Amino acid sequence: MTETKDFNWITNNGYFNRLRCNDGDNPGKNLFLLDTGTVIDMEDFYHTRTLRKDARGEKHPSKLLCGIASSNPLIVTLRVVEEVRDHSKCKVNGHRMEICYETKLAIEMLYTFESGPLLDSANFSLNENDSCAYQVHLAARSIFRGDTRKGEKEEVSYTDEELVKTAFLLTKRPYGRSPVSWVNILSPDEHIPRLVNALRGSDKFKDYRVRAIPTRHDLRSYLS
Repeated sequence: MTETKDFNWITNNGYFNRLRCNDGDNPGKNLFLLDTGTVIDMEDFYHTRTLRKDARGEKHPSKLLCGIASSNPLIVTLRVVEEVRDHSKCKVNGHRMEICYETKLAIEMLYTFESGPLLDSANFSLNENDSCAYQVHLAARSIFRGDTRKGEKEEVSYTDEELVKTAFLLTKRPYGRSPVSWVNILSPDEHIPRLVNALRGSDKFKDYRVRAIPTRHDLRSYLS
């Protein structure tokens, strides 16, 4: 059976930097927003693989995250930090934490030293923030109304809307002295790409360079 070249395969094989979207006509920084589900999947992959006979020295999620952040702006929102803390208190199959202490600490460090200061310095106005949040919420309600999987039975979460809102706002802010070329959302949730695509299909957001990377899918087409 062919192994899926998903996010865990990409990161463990050292190809993360190739997920940057490089446009010759739009040079600048790629930012990466991390969803809680991606962190949980990294933990699952690591603990599952290390028990297998064909384990190939998979790296611990905390080390992978620190390695990625050393050469890429890897951003976590406060809500994602809070969710990671919650999941670090839950056990899987009664014997390990869903997110281990080392990974939780890595996420907290990312927020303290990178994401928190970056989001503070972006200095979004109240009107700017509220307007974008409202547009994201309206789009989510419109897309998933009647969708029994991701609508009435399972609404788009506040964290998902916050991630998408933050991504769109960050496209219009510099990263240090560099312009931002693309903001990428790393998430396993299937409805985030639909929400991003719907917003980018509107007149208001058509020029906003936001991309959802579905971390459980084969990502070879995303590599540069």
